[in-house]
Amino acid sequence: MNRNNKDAQDMSSHEERVRGVFRTIEQKFGKKFNDEENRVLEAIVRRDPDGVQRVIDDIKAGEDWYEEEFIKHPQIAASIRELSIMGF
Repeated sequence: MNRNNKDAQDMSSHEERVRGVFRTIEQKFGKKFNDEENRVLEAIVRRDPDGVQRVIDDIKAGEDWYEEEFIKHPQIAASIRELSIMGF
């Protein structure tokens, strides 16, 4: 397998895993994500830590308990840590 195919598979696997985490959270809370939460999702999928941090800062500035729980979710936190470890 060449490098490009492996990179594409890694990205696909990453995206599937991240979207799966977000679906699980939606099901747990019985609520669809708002625009800020979708921005976090897309930033994580793109492996864009600066984008994730900007949205998290916006969320922290708000007072919505659901959004606070969202950024504390262990799988989302793990995805954010993974981005930082990978240098993204």
